[in-house]
Amino acid sequence: MKEVALILETTSVLVDTIKGTSIYTEFQSALEDLRKYPELKALADEFRAQKFLAYHSLKGQVSFADFADLEEKRVELADYPQIERYLNAEVALCRVLQEVESHLTAGMCFD
Repeated sequence: MKEVALILETTSVLVDTIKGTSIYTEFQSALEDLRKYPELKALADEFRAQKFLAYHSLKGQVSFADFADLEEKRVELADYPQIERYLNAEVALCRVLQEVESHLTAGMCFD
């Protein structure tokens, strides 16, 4: 049990470190700004949900039609600076989290 506690404590340090980055700060700032516009937040959330479903319903294989629809929607949303800033900040944060996850799994031997 002590080992798990140490892992969780270390993970908390990692979370705090990520929260201290400019990437996370920008994400939080963009989110706070977007929340001032509930109708824009709803549009962003709808887009994010559609994107999630498209990428996860086909096990990562997005059809050309789905991709084209998502791209068209993304272009439309780019007209709203608050949404554009938020989506870009979210992508930047997700890339950091993906790199952390890749680093963790690369260090483990599952064979």
